[in-house]
Amino acid sequence: PSGRFWAGTMNKDDALTTITGSLYSLGADHQVTKHVDSIGVSNGIVWSQDAKTMYYIDTAERAVDAFDFDNVAGKVSNRRTVFSAPEGMGMPDGMAIDENENVWVAMWGGNAVTHWDPRTGEQLGSISVPASQVTSCAFGGPDLDVLYITSARIGLSEEPLSKEPHAGSLFKADPGVRGVPAFAFKG
Repeated sequence: PSGRFWAGTMNKDDALTTITGSLYSLGADHQVTKHVDSIGVSNGIVWSQDAKTMYYIDTAERAVDAFDFDNVAGKVSNRRTVFSAPEGMGMPDGMAIDENENVWVAMWGGNAVTHWDPRTGEQLGSISVPASQVTSCAFGGPDLDVLYITSARIGLSEEPLSKEPHAGSLFKADPGVRGVPAFAFKG
């Protein structure tokens, strides 16, 4: 929102247990603002359509959090957990939001993108893919009604790769709902 560029940092060597990352924004005026520290693996960020709520993933926390968002000042406050990923589901990674303000979360180690109502924490569904390391998802197509899903091969030895030859592939799915246009950096 308001043309800011958001990015997070993480420990390159051991991000899941060495919690040294931070979340920053870069304004159109090229001023950098640090918003959150003690981040493990900074990942998905999406906003509600009214830009009053920012949803954010720190993969190391295995959760999706919400912040109250001041779109004019570009400030976050009142961090709270929307939902935590149950054991065996994988770890939240990238994320997209749909026209109904529900979030779609790529599950690293979970072979799926899961669909959640962030207002209630209820899981609404999931889309399975033939790759364990699901990294992100985004709505695309002329009507924003296709969900594109990315995956990775990194860290998979020959045996796991022989069982999931599509690891590292791009998948597409019909989620039955449309996404919303992405925000762009105005810098």
